[in-house]
Amino acid sequence: MLEIHEQLPDTNGDKLLFEHELIRNGTTRLRVPAANLLVVIKATNRDAMPREIRFPIFTKPSLSLKAKSYSFRLPSNQDIQGHPNMAYVPKISWLQGADRVPAINEQEFWIDLEPVTAQEYLPIADQFVRDGKLERFTSVLLTERDRRRAVEATNLKQLPKLIGQLQSVFDVIGAEERATHQPNPQDTTALPEMPSFCPRCPARMTMEEAKLYCASQNKALPTDLEWELASRGVDGRLYPWGNTFDPSRANVAGLPEKGETLKLVAVDFYPNGRSPFGLLDTVGNAGDWVDSRGGYERTFMGGTYRFNKEEALTYSAMPDTGDPLPLLPVTARCVSHKSD
Repeated sequence: MLEIHEQLPDTNGDKLLFEHELIRNGTTRLRVPAANLLVVIKATNRDAMPREIRFPIFTKPSLSLKAKSYSFRLPSNQDIQGHPNMAYVPKISWLQGADRVPAINEQEFWIDLEPVTAQEYLPIADQFVRDGKLERFTSVLLTERDRRRAVEATNLKQLPKLIGQLQSVFDVIGAEERATHQPNPQDTTALPEMPSFCPRCPARMTMEEAKLYCASQNKALPTDLEWELASRGVDGRLYPWGNTFDPSRANVAGLPEKGETLKLVAVDFYPNGRSPFGLLDTVGNAGDWVDSRGGYERTFMGGTYRFNKEEALTYSAMPDTGDPLPLLPVTARCVSHKSD
């Protein structure tokens, strides 16, 4: 099935213009009266898993038909089957950074639709420890699990609730500052978290863990530019869904309501926050570690649930200075450049 949508980022809009059943080995030519489009190709692959391949298009007004003519190559069936639960990003022109500078993505890649979840990563982290690749105290999730077990063993059942209440007080105290400034990575009011286990929440991890995890999947961390392109598409939008912040599309706190508790949520909690390439949970919630290409040693993108809306943008990058564990919740979303 072929769908063509008109993208209206200034109003967070998405309008279905055309729907067409594709013919195997056939050719489809269309004329569509819009400059900002999203072409979506839906199919069930040979492995019986449904897939979507998305091609965002952003054109400038022109009298030349050639300037507004686009041709895309679909990945092979083998390539698609080899990258389950990943989005395909082709060689494509796009608008980059805060100033929306024209750029070209020279190398196609695949990127995870969602970050790895806690329930997916925990057994992998345990195996890393058994294999001598990871020390327990350097793992965020394993450290949290040890803390929970220690509390249960000492019967101090009120401790997690007390820490949560104290953190809520500090969140209110710091709300005004968060609304006007980038969160301070040296914030001393952040208490050791004692969260209950959230299986579908993004797996908190150090950058070293993230690199180890991606390598174990025969993948790598995305560069900051790969992450940005996959999260914002080609038209330079501020958020994955458009240019206007919408609290129903991302876990971004801003000014919390009275009594509101800030916390991680499941990676698919906001299905209408999907990016043009189909990625979920890119801004807010947990940040995503990236390869900053020679910049700060440890950098993440997309903000976290403690950020305000002005900072949790599709091009936002922030260094983390936590040692040995990150001070803010950050996770892993991996890329693959292989076609096999």
